[in-house]
Amino acid sequence: MHPTLVVIAFLAAALTACTGTPQIIQVPAAATPTPLEARPPSQFTVTGLARMEVTPDCADLELVVVADHRKSAKAAALADGRQRDLVARLVAAGVAERDIKLSTVAFGPKTTYGYSVYGWWSWHTWYRWDRTESRSFRATIKVSVTTRDFAGLSDLMDVATTAGVASMATRFRRENLDALKLEVRGVALTAARAKADQMAATLGFTVGPVVGVGEDQAGQLWGKGPQAARDQAVPNVTVVEPAVAMDGAAGVGGETEALSVGVSVSFEIAPA
Repeated sequence: MHPTLVVIAFLAAALTACTGTPQIIQVPAAATPTPLEARPPSQFTVTGLARMEVTPDCADLELVVVADHRKSAKAAALADGRQRDLVARLVAAGVAERDIKLSTVAFGPKTTYGYSVYGWWSWHTWYRWDRTESRSFRATIKVSVTTRDFAGLSDLMDVATTAGVASMATRFRRENLDALKLEVRGVALTAARAKADQMAATLGFTVGPVVGVGEDQAGQLWGKGPQAARDQAVPNVTVVEPAVAMDGAAGVGGETEALSVGVSVSFEIAPA
């Protein structure tokens, strides 16, 4: 091919390539810094701890009356008669009627246990300890007697014994426990606020609004243990921040038991 024609063909191909669709390349813009006022405010968290040592102020004497009979109606009537006789004896002993309450009533066939034959062979017989339902009924009535005189509990037990009660038990409690829970929680919250103000004054910032609150309850008086049914406690000592470790559950009688609570409060740090 002639050299001139080759150059012309090369230029034509170059021109054709340049007439294609141009490629657009986008360069990301630089990030705009967030204004200071648009940022979330800083926060800090403080804790407050409070503990009360509490003692019971009353006792409940649980008395159980039982009656058995082959007829259900007769068993119920016998139990009711024994319960009325018990109440009359307690009132005669000086117990106020408002302090005597019918707790529970249970009724059903009487359950017995004994040996029963479950197999035999020739001269040998096999027995087993088994549960059987007898042809009789049992009515059970539980009566609760409240007293604030711990020394007089033994006298009340003697009265119940003469009335033929089947069993008796005592439990100690405090009647205004709910009010004490509010009090110890308030002490813990006050301690948390005082700590927040102290930090702000020392470090040179302003305490803002509250943004979060949490609570951690400790002790069986909050209903977290096997003695949750007990309602104990009047404050003997209040200790605020730091709280004293619990000594354990209270025993029978007027022993103290701890009512402790810890709170955590989160605040905003207000702008200067």
